[in-house]
Amino acid sequence: MVAIKLFCAFLIIASVTLVTVVDAFNPQLILQLVNDEPAQTQTNYMVMTQTLTHDNPAGGVGRRVLNTGYIYSFVAENVAVGYSTNQEVGVMNLWMNSPRHRENILNPVFTNLGVAFCGGTYWTQVFASPRE
Repeated sequence: MVAIKLFCAFLIIASVTLVTVVDAFNPQLILQLVNDEPAQTQTNYMVMTQTLTHDNPAGGVGRRVLNTGYIYSFVAENVAVGYSTNQEVGVMNLWMNSPRHRENILNPVFTNLGVAFCGGTYWTQVFASPRE
């Protein structure tokens, strides 16, 4: 697990670039570091199991977000596999061409975004809105 964390730390640029691409579609989303932890937890798990999944022993996306202390009113997650570093536009196009993923990206209730990329091809987006 330590090796995964170290490897993923070098890939933050890919995650930040993805945020820029998402911003082109939904400028109201804000990179909120509290949401990066649940995204990174999911991405690390997918790398470890070599499986594209929303399931995780740490809980679903809602549980993982709550575990960071972030109290949300709305939460959602997009995951993907098969796009490497410098392919942020490709993974974004994949999500935008999928009705359910596109809905998460464009949903006006979401104001915060966390992203993670790891293992060469695994991606996670976490969308949330704080409870008022």
